[in-house]
Amino acid sequence: MLTRSGWLTLLGALVAAGFARVFAIAELWIITGALVVLVVVCVLWVRSTTVRIRLHRSVSPSRIHTDDVARVTIVATNVGRNVTPVVQLSDPVAGTRGAQLQLAPLGLDKAAEAAYRMPTNHRGVLSVGPLTLELTDPFGIARRRAIAAERVDVLVFPKVEALGMPRMGGDLDPHGSAMNVNRLAPAADETFSLRPYQLGDDLRRVHWKSTARTGELIVRQDESAWQDCTTVALDVRVGAHDAESFERAVSAAASIVTSAFADRHIVRLLTSADLDTGSGSGSSHEDALMSTLATVCVGPSASLRSMVETLRQTGEGGLGVVVLGRVDSTELAALAAMAHRFRQLVVVVHNGQTPQRASVQRMTVIALGDAGELSERWSAAVRMGRRVVPA
Repeated sequence: MLTRSGWLTLLGALVAAGFARVFAIAELWIITGALVVLVVVCVLWVRSTTVRIRLHRSVSPSRIHTDDVARVTIVATNVGRNVTPVVQLSDPVAGTRGAQLQLAPLGLDKAAEAAYRMPTNHRGVLSVGPLTLELTDPFGIARRRAIAAERVDVLVFPKVEALGMPRMGGDLDPHGSAMNVNRLAPAADETFSLRPYQLGDDLRRVHWKSTARTGELIVRQDESAWQDCTTVALDVRVGAHDAESFERAVSAAASIVTSAFADRHIVRLLTSADLDTGSGSGSSHEDALMSTLATVCVGPSASLRSMVETLRQTGEGGLGVVVLGRVDSTELAALAAMAHRFRQLVVVVHNGQTPQRASVQRMTVIALGDAGELSERWSAAVRMGRRVVPA
């Protein structure tokens, strides 16, 4: 295709031809012919030039949080038989002007690397690409484009703070309720626990009597490896938040989820919009929960009453954390009424008034102001056992 300069060149040739005809000036005919030939030559040069470049685009780090320094790195390798001409790489980035990179000529089997920073000031899905390669003739009259890499969607996770998680004494098995410890030994002297063999278990722990009786490998487990359980509930009602307080609430929920996984808890995430991820552990479940928090938004039909009722009916013990926006005494009383479903219930309130002590006799309340500072107040409330930490 022709560039803007190419179309202007053709327009100049047309104007020169018009003046040459009207005023019978032979030199203008020569200029007209030269301009037309120039355009044709440039188009043929672009169409006949073969560029064989292998492009690899990568994003680092692999997990990006809000305000992190994130880079997109592009590695170009000449896989052709000739030195490449100068080409331009264009990589659109949602919400920005994108990246424009000039690639200098590459020799045979030579590679070059270029990088640019990604905007990470907002959580959510950030679209990058498609990456296009553009070849232009030396006069800038004709160009040819090709897609070198498809569009990718990069998740920007909420900003997180490291929090100290309380030790609850264990609630569920290490497989997230997927497998309970079976006690198969009937004899009085065999009081240890038994479970099916898993890849990586020490064969010296195989319990041969149970293996012979059941027909499958059974290993002994001298002590049960229980895990703590953490349930995180996020209020996403429209009226409970403004834009800033909602982002702080999402960040608080993400901080609790991340810290719970770091302490090898089994984690469950709920929202007042009837989202329930279920309990689980492991990196895949953590990625699923963090992806949910990266894209969560306020819901017009969200109901705090429905979320509280779900917690009351399906509370699994362990640590329960409810992250709220604006809250009144009636809603706090409803939360306190189901606090018995957890070993410890923590309520994080954003932009709310500090509740009275009588309202929180059965739970710990952390009231955050505009500055946030969750980690400091969390430590004071959860680790020191205080009932109310005011803003």
